[in-house]
Amino acid sequence: MKAGLDGQIPETPKENDRIFDRVFNFIVGSNILALEAASEKAKTLGYETVILSSMVEGETKEVARVHTAIAKEIIKTDRPIPAPACIISGGETTVTIRGDGLGGRNQEFCLAACLDLVELPPRVVILSRRHGRK
Repeated sequence: MKAGLDGQIPETPKENDRIFDRVFNFIVGSNILALEAASEKAKTLGYETVILSSMVEGETKEVARVHTAIAKEIIKTDRPIPAPACIISGGETTVTIRGDGLGGRNQEFCLAACLDLVELPPRVVILSRRHGRK
């Protein structure tokens, strides 16, 4: 590290740098693999499952409203899958911060969904989990 700070070696190796001659990268997990594992587990617990997407983006509260609309549809029409159902998605949503509030995407997702599901039976459950390092 000191050699880099002193300018004796380049700070950032470039693409063809020899330092990478023995570097190998292996992808051992991904968002879609995590979603598929969640789907398989839910199936073993007796749920019908649907993976909406592994690439969901957009304002978190709006994404939550889409998910709750699907939950309402399942309760009313058994579409796109019959109950008991597990709706699964992944991606990276955005929260527009106004004021000094605390919380993040998962809290925003759950709160927005709960406001939308307040009149539904208590058997509807919302879960939003952050994946990755803190």
